[in-house]
Amino acid sequence: MRLMSAISDGDLAVAAIARRLGLPRQAVHRVVDDLVAQAHVQKLPNPDHARTELISLTDAGRAVLHQLWCESDRHRLELVRTAELCHRDLATACEALERLPAPFQQPR
Repeated sequence: MRLMSAISDGDLAVAAIARRLGLPRQAVHRVVDDLVAQAHVQKLPNPDHARTELISLTDAGRAVLHQLWCESDRHRLELVRTAELCHRDLATACEALERLPAPFQQPR
């Protein structure tokens, strides 16, 4: 799902997908090959670089990704309902999480 999500807003080369996901190119190649075999992604010529291909979602891949997003949304909504959180609780939690990485990004 992460790889399919990474290319949901546009076609990318394997190296760009690997950078975006923080994964080795070889791992991305393996996942791409599996997704091609399942007809969820396709390899297209790269007009900017003849030796690399662009990875693109197929219509079937977009449908699968949409279904996964919907299932994930339903699951998160169920968790929020179970925890009896209100909108203000969620907003406060999001604000705290957005501030959390800042101290870790500063050089020591």
